[in-house]
Amino acid sequence: MHEPVEVRRLAAVAQPLDDAAFLYFVRTVPLEVGRTYEWARYFRPDRNPVRVTVVRRERITVPAGTFDTIVLRPSIQTTGIFAQNRKTELWLTDDERRMLVRMRSDLPFGDLGLELRGVR
Repeated sequence: MHEPVEVRRLAAVAQPLDDAAFLYFVRTVPLEVGRTYEWARYFRPDRNPVRVTVVRRERITVPAGTFDTIVLRPSIQTTGIFAQNRKTELWLTDDERRMLVRMRSDLPFGDLGLELRGVR
């Protein structure tokens, strides 16, 4: 017979989101330049609130083309890419699609930069 497995229960929040899910969620929210938004929906309650500051609008060119964008700075009380002490910026298209077309972050070992290469 197998030994009984101990079940650990962790605290949670209503409608929890992880880092990646927040990227999709924020695309659905009306955003105004100069405002900071806060949500207590991070899946680890002790890391809330998640803050997103809308920094500016910017026209950029990436391999997928030229886009009018809205630039965000996310901040989560964690050690990942969106950590509070990181300088992470996300460029979302400034239209109804809100596609992520660029992301830049400073990491302990160097800088990370991602750009959209194509759209199908």
